[in-house]
Amino acid sequence: MVGETALGHEIRCSFCRKSTDEIRRLVAGPDAFICDECTAKFLEALRKDRLLACDWCGKKHEDVRSILGGPTAFICDECIELCADIVREETKAIARK
Repeated sequence: MVGETALGHEIRCSFCRKSTDEIRRLVAGPDAFICDECTAKFLEALRKDRLLACDWCGKKHEDVRSILGGPTAFICDECIELCADIVREETKAIARK
């Protein structure tokens, strides 16, 4: 069936998670898929030299362990940890009420 792997898993863009029904083209790599929309956005970011900088803190890739990219923003491992801490604290505060 089109849009599924041999194991029956739905094929989606590994970056934006859109299905094959939501996009025009999907390119398969050895361990991931990328859609035409994410390809265009990442290409634009590369041209602007933004790809390897966190949109939250502005740190470049060489100043952090890793940077993850979505279709419109990039975030480093340090900012993800900070966000996780905030969510944990807010969850604890709600649970205490």
